[in-house]
Amino acid sequence: MSKPDGNVPCIVPRGPSGVMDALDGSAGWGDAAVIVPWELWQAYGDLDILREQHPSMTAWVDYAARCARERHHPERAEPDPYLWDTGHHFGEWLEPGGTAVIDPTADHADVATAYLHRSADLLSRIAQLLDRTADAARYAALADGTRKAWQAHYLADDGTVTPATQATYVRALAFGLIPDRLCPAAADRLATLVRKAGTHLGTGFLATPDLLPVLADHGHLDLAYDLLLQRTQPSWLAMIDRGATTVWESWEGLADDGTPQDSLNHYSKGAVISFLHTRTAGIRQLEPAYRRFLIAPPPGRRPALRRGRTPQPVEPYRLRMVHRRGRHLPAHRDRTGRHAR
Repeated sequence: MSKPDGNVPCIVPRGPSGVMDALDGSAGWGDAAVIVPWELWQAYGDLDILREQHPSMTAWVDYAARCARERHHPERAEPDPYLWDTGHHFGEWLEPGGTAVIDPTADHADVATAYLHRSADLLSRIAQLLDRTADAARYAALADGTRKAWQAHYLADDGTVTPATQATYVRALAFGLIPDRLCPAAADRLATLVRKAGTHLGTGFLATPDLLPVLADHGHLDLAYDLLLQRTQPSWLAMIDRGATTVWESWEGLADDGTPQDSLNHYSKGAVISFLHTRTAGIRQLEPAYRRFLIAPPPGRRPALRRGRTPQPVEPYRLRMVHRRGRHLPAHRDRTGRHAR
């Protein structure tokens, strides 16, 4: 669902027009127009999903690129045609301890430009799958331009980023915005920020799904598990310890007197389940629809018992890992039912 100019509503399906109209077009939210079809293609291997959604995908990315090219934040001395710095954006919504402020005049170019890069890069790959050669080249050029613009404004020569938050480091590492040679230093700074926060996460809606995978993939697997199993706020288990049966919108969720804050049934932070599938169980896709996949659980001290299975539509494999005397012993059952270790 998109508007005639390609803008994507922040709530879909949309009810009658009203106050929420002014909040449409936010980076990260609108990018669902590209990311959701891509993830469905990865899960099911059905190119028809990409064919059907191609018009809305291109409409969104063209809209965002046009905003970057034609509109510029009044406080930016030198406008950059690849920097998306205007319009309403939720930004890294509801970081722990932060205040939920909706300000359409705020400059969220660090988030918006990163997402424009991400969607343009995905759309270039989608165009290749659909044999749209010209589109593939055009969106690859957009992805390259937005990456360079983001680096010019938010990345220093030593790998530090601006703003220097957990979310910024996570997004930059997950989206390929940091050159390979600087990734170890950036990941180490992310780990330092986590430790300085008392081994607590500091991410909101957008970066939380990538936080633990980024740490695990850059040499900080044990720290990822420390965050996963953290029991004091802000954390996943703190919600459970306070009686949650659904995932909260805000990390705080309930005030000390039990008064609810924001929604108590919001999926966003529940995306951590992907970490359990892909890193803890170690089930990684090599081809869409899991036609080929890799089972490679990384060594680590936790958790003690791990089970996983490949999702449909392929015939399922099951994986079980048992921790014995400091060692993880992998076991699997193959499609014929024979047990192997």
